[in-house]
Amino acid sequence: MITIKSDACNTRESIEFYKKYMDTFGEITEAEMIKEDCYILKLTNNNKEEFIFEYGLTAGYGGEGAEGTLEVLKLAGFDAYLDVIFSRENFKLKK
Repeated sequence: MITIKSDACNTRESIEFYKKYMDTFGEITEAEMIKEDCYILKLTNNNKEEFIFEYGLTAGYGGEGAEGTLEVLKLAGFDAYLDVIFSRENFKLKK
């Protein structure tokens, strides 16, 4: 199994990191946001490989980090889940 882990420390860098590797990583079938010590966004492709963001993307409120999460999810082919991203710190989406 392959795991790509973003080392980006802010929202803009996180989005650019995803853009750089998204075509190579393949089709995303699942997205999960987990709020622990920090926010962790985990994208899983159809081969069960993971693309993980530990910093820069957030959820549960309307701010830059949540906007970045929305942008990454749109790039990954998810519909706009604005209500979910802005109202929940933890969520799981499937295509």
